[in-house]
Amino acid sequence: MNLKKVVFLLLFLTVMFLTIEVQQILGDREDRMLTTSEIKSSIHSKYLGDIGNIKLNMNSEEYMYIVNLHSQNSKYNLKVDAYSGEILYLDKVASENLVTVGNQSISFVNGKASLDRNSLNCSNKISKIKKS
Repeated sequence: MNLKKVVFLLLFLTVMFLTIEVQQILGDREDRMLTTSEIKSSIHSKYLGDIGNIKLNMNSEEYMYIVNLHSQNSKYNLKVDAYSGEILYLDKVASENLVTVGNQSISFVNGKASLDRNSLNCSNKISKIKKS
């Protein structure tokens, strides 16, 4: 065989080998993606609260889960790595204080009162609470 054919054959085999290896690595990465239940378990092991919405975001280079976490007095948005379960981002989006007047609950979210529309004297109850 002449030298050009040998070099071409070795180059071709090297490219084929690298292509196969890259496909296997990427394929393995897909197999290792955590499920939503595994993500929930990971979050519950680190934070107290109820998990609301959880969705997989595949728009970026890194796959991540977007999770809404509701604790007793606050709401958080979390970004969680889909492969490792690592918390990449944690943002407190709302604080909530709950006050009960009689049989009516009034919640304050970021300083704004929220009340059942069927309640009587809503404005009086809210102004009394704000003054105290």
